[in-house]
Order: sequence, then C-alpha cells, then structure tokens
Amino acid sequence: MGWFTTLFLIHLYCVTVGWKLERLAGQEFRQAQTAISAQFIQRDHDFSMAYPTPVLGKPWSIPMEFPLYQWTAVGLSDTTGVPLVQAGRAVTLGCFYLMLAALYLLLGRLGLPPARRLLALGLVLACPLYILYTRAFLIESMALMFALWFLAAFIETMTTRHTGWLVATNLLGIAAATIKVTTFMVYLLPAALWGGMCLWQSRPRLGQSWRPFWSTAGHGILGCALTPLLAGACWVKFSDQVKALNPSADFLNSRSADQFIFGTWTQRLSADFWHTVTSHWRDALQPSFFTAGTIVAWLVFGGRWRGAIAGLLGLFFASQLLFSNLYYLHQYYFYANGVLLILATGVAIGAFFEYAPRFWWMNWIPWLLAVVVGFIQLRDYQRDFLPLQQLTVAGGEHTQLVRLLTDPEDVIIVVGDDWSSIIPYYAGRRALMITTAREGDEAYLTKAFAALKGQRVGALIISRRSLAYHSILDRAERTLGILRGPAFTYSDDFVFYFNEELYDHVATYLRDNAAGAYHQLKLFPPESLTASRLGLKEVAVANLADKSPFAAMTPVPVFNRNLWGITFSTLVDGVNRFNAHAPSELVFRIPPGQHRLHAQYGMMEGAYHRKEPPNSDGVSFAVLVRRPLHADRQLFESFLDPQNVPADRGVHAFNLNFVLPEGAELIFQAGAGHKDDNAFDWAYWGRIDIK
Repeated sequence: MGWFTTLFLIHLYCVTVGWKLERLAGQEFRQAQTAISAQFIQRDHDFSMAYPTPVLGKPWSIPMEFPLYQWTAVGLSDTTGVPLVQAGRAVTLGCFYLMLAALYLLLGRLGLPPARRLLALGLVLACPLYILYTRAFLIESMALMFALWFLAAFIETMTTRHTGWLVATNLLGIAAATIKVTTFMVYLLPAALWGGMCLWQSRPRLGQSWRPFWSTAGHGILGCALTPLLAGACWVKFSDQVKALNPSADFLNSRSADQFIFGTWTQRLSADFWHTVTSHWRDALQPSFFTAGTIVAWLVFGGRWRGAIAGLLGLFFASQLLFSNLYYLHQYYFYANGVLLILATGVAIGAFFEYAPRFWWMNWIPWLLAVVVGFIQLRDYQRDFLPLQQLTVAGGEHTQLVRLLTDPEDVIIVVGDDWSSIIPYYAGRRALMITTAREGDEAYLTKAFAALKGQRVGALIISRRSLAYHSILDRAERTLGILRGPAFTYSDDFVFYFNEELYDHVATYLRDNAAGAYHQLKLFPPESLTASRLGLKEVAVANLADKSPFAAMTPVPVFNRNLWGITFSTLVDGVNRFNAHAPSELVFRIPPGQHRLHAQYGMMEGAYHRKEPPNSDGVSFAVLVRRPLHADRQLFESFLDPQNVPADRGVHAFNLNFVLPEGAELIFQAGAGHKDDNAFDWAYWGRIDIK
C-alpha cells in the first residue's frame, strides 16, 4: 500500500505542475479541437448534440464524439467559476483516478492478490503518458474510464446475471461507444471473449436444459453488443448528417475517414510503421528493454500468469493492428491501450513472487524491479514531458494580436494550417480553415465564402507556402473586405491581413507598437495597409475609354486607386497633371531590373489659397516598391505643406535610379497629412518618365 500511495502522491504532484497555465501541452492540435468546442459551448450556452466546433466555417458544427466530456468541463467551470482549461484538466484527472478503480477490479478477476494489483497500478501512475495526458484537455481518460468500467460491469453481468449490472453495462457501454468508439472497441474484444467463454461453459450437456445457455447468450448480446453498438452507430449516422451540412467537412464523414482510421495492410507490414509505434512505446510508456523483459518473463518466468500476460500483450498489439494509422500518427492514442502494456509488465514482475517459497531472497526481487521500472519511467517523464508542462506562452504572439485586433464575433480565415484549431482556439474566434487539398477548388471557395454571409471576416491568415496565395487573397479582398496590405508575419511564414473596417484600429496599434514589443512577429508599417484602405476604389487603366489623364506618363499605369474618380488639369507648360487627391495610388508594372525615373508632383493652388479655412494640412508623396509578402520599400518621400511653407508651393520634380525585383510593382502614393486629415489634399502628379 505504501508503494501505491507514494506513486499516487508523485503522480498528483506531477500532473498539477503548470496546472494554471493556459498552454495545452501535448498533442496541441487535438487538445485545441476539444477545447474550442467547450469554449463555444460555454460562450453560446449551446448544449445541443450538434455542438459547435467552429473551425471549418458555417455551419459551425462538425460533431466528432458525443460531447459528454465538453459538457462536464463547461458545467464544472460554470458552477465553480474555475477557468475552462483548469476545469477540463480536473475532469480528465478525475476520470483517470476512477479508471484505476476499474483496473483494480479487473486485475482481481485475473486472480492477482491486492498487493500485486497495487504494484501494477503503481507503474501506471509512474508512466509518462499517464502523467502528461492526464492533465490534458482531451476525452481520452473519460473514454478509457467508461470502457474499463463497461468491461468490469459486463463481467459482473455475465457472472451474477443481476439486472442492475446489466443496466450499468448498457449505460457504460453507450457512453464509451459514443464518446470514443476506437477506445470502446479495444475493450469490447475481451468482453466478447469473456462472453464466449461463459457461453461455452453454459452449453447444455446431454439431456440438460438449454435455458442457461440462452440466458447467457441474451445477457451477452444485450450487455455487450446490441445496445452500445447500436448507440454508436446512431451517433455516427447523426454526426454524418450534421457534417453533410458543412461544405468543408466532407473529409470527416465516416466513409471518408475509414482508411485514415484503419490504415492499410501495406502500412501494417512496413518497417516504418513498426519503427514509429515502437518509438511511441519507448517515449511515452516504458523503455524498450522493459517491454523486451516483459516478453522474456512471460516465456521463462510467467508460470501460471502466462495466460494473463499473453492476454494483456495480445490486446495491446491487436488494438494497434486494428487502428494502425491512428496509432502510427498519434502518440496520445496509446492512452487507450498503453495501460495494457504497463499492466503486463506489472504482472510479469509480480510473477517472481511465485518463486519466493523456494529462495527467500526472491521476496525482494519483484519490489526491486518495480522500483527500478518506476524510477526510470519518472526519469523519462522529467526529461521529455515535464518541460512541456512548464511552457508559459499560450498560443503565441500572433494569436494574441488576432484576439486584440478583432472583435469576439468576427470570423478568421486561415490558409495553410490544415484544419488545426490552435490559432482559432487561442484567438477565441470562429474560423474557416481552408485545407491544402481545397485551396485551389474555386467552386468550394465560392460556396464556403458565401456561407459566411452576415458575419464579418476580421482577419485572413495565409501561409507563404500556399500555392493559391494570390487567388485567395484576391477573392478575400473582393468579396470579404480584406485589406490587401499585410499587417504582420509570424515565424516568417504566416502573413496576417485584416478587414477594411478594422483599418483605424489596426493601423493605430501597429503605429504604436512597431518599435518591437513582439519577438516572433515582423510588423509592417501602418502605411502598408493604405493600398486598400476603406473606400479606395481600384480602376484598371486598360479598361478606360479615355486615357488622356495619363498622357504625361510613360508608361501608363495599370491601376489607379482613389476615392474621387479620375480627372486631370493642365500645368503652365502644357503638361497634363493627374489629380491625385489623397489618399490615392498609381500602380506601374514594368520589367524587373535597373531603371531611371523622372517625376513631377505638387499641390494645386486651391488647396492652400482658400479665402475661408480650412486649408490642406499637407500631403505626403512617396514612391514605393511593393512585392508580395514583403514590406513596401520606399524609394522616394516628400511632404508638402504649402499653407505654412511657401517653398512647398509650385511644381516639384525629382530623379532617381532604382532596381526593381522580379514580381514587384512601382507605387506612386499620395497620403493625408500628419493629422490624417485629407480635406482639400488636392495633390497631383505631373510628367512621369520611367526608363
């Protein structure tokens, strides 16, 4: 008992390290998916079975598991006032400890005396996997708890034929099958074997009644198969129907997910598969030489416990062969069956007690082995998993900025991050995650974007690696009001764009924080947003019937962006001046390479010779090199304030040499004055020659 109590206290201490931190340490992708469901269940008070998982656009529901875990976490948080993350961790931890009680009963069914049961359960408490993921925001511990209690209740049902145990078996089986059917299936197999054994034992001998046989069969079918499996099938059908309403969720329905869940025989027979899963055993459960030692002990020292060890090991291996791809991809999936390997080791260690009557010193061997195994497990946990629990940054600077710069009801679109819930969860925003497979699907994008009607898309987050980068950005600018100018990048990969309605808020924040409060972000200057500021209208010059406003320009620009329409007047020397009332842009596309530029610019007399105020507070002129995914590079800048500086009146000119990179545009920009007031900012461009 002292052994178990010591490891129980160590386990309780370890799982509470970093308990109050918001970072979802360990398999963050999957934790964030569960957590964002609970987050929006709590926010929207939506306790329906079609619960929200708002990561694939409208409609926001893509139910995977029956949401009992999420409901419990939200209920605990609402009732106690505990933050949601800590409430979820408490539910996980409580389910784990209740699961140990089921294991204690099941080990008793194998014939282990109490001391050996506690020896084996102590190793479960010391296992790295069952420390890290027993503080996770995951359904795994609840699914395992219900599955093991189902197995224990089923054995009692088949042994006692008591109606109460039959009812309990059905309820526990329904919970296990709907919360996580892959965990339920692991323990349905031994239940079926136990039922088959009971059926064989109740077979009628010659001349005996068939009634006990049919009673056994009835209890087995009703308790083991019919109700839980029927409930699981009904849940899958319901969830498929809900997912079918979402144009982004077709890959998550049960038919599409079959190969992802079960894998292929080619995978099962590959060396890569076994190398990967054995590395999961080594890293998360116990060192490889312990597993090898368990197998040797089974063969050499197992004695009457060979059957129990073989059953535990066989079930451990069988579950991985059944759901091969899931165990190949996800370390945390071993939460469902890793306990079987640990218990097999514990039973094998306990088998040495059988030799104690022969050699007195063998009494110490099992406990010495248990201490060594437990110590090495805890050492591996401290080395590999404990640092994860101590990470303080939750979500990163980029998600903090999205939360800060958008409204709670805004939607974000993320391209190039699969369908990970990490960014949406930490940002606290609903999302449309565009998977790599759908980036170039124009019909899908049209449908998915149209489904967002009535919701403001606050931000577009897009990976530089996306092959559809420009087309999606164009679509978002055209249909969703996304500013084309980038606000910042994260890890030199994801580029963040914001809605035009958020321009003032975003620009002000970037202006105040561009000095470097962030370490993982590259903030673009606020001017990079000006290109598609709210209200600017883009006109393709090639589509204009009258190109005379651009007669003084060689070559002619490809786009004009402004608020006021296209007009021109004439300079004293007869050269056309293009009216560029700030804010405005002229966009030139010329071949890359070395160029020479001559340009004229200025402000009309009426902007500063008005009889009645106000007059213009000045205009900033700039020539920029703009390249996708890069900050604008300034070639020329001038600020004219002719109202207060007489030298700023009249026509001004400049010459410069520059090199234009591949894929870049040359931008002639007129911007409002220092007070961001564009009243009477009657700017113009005169002759422009680019050679």
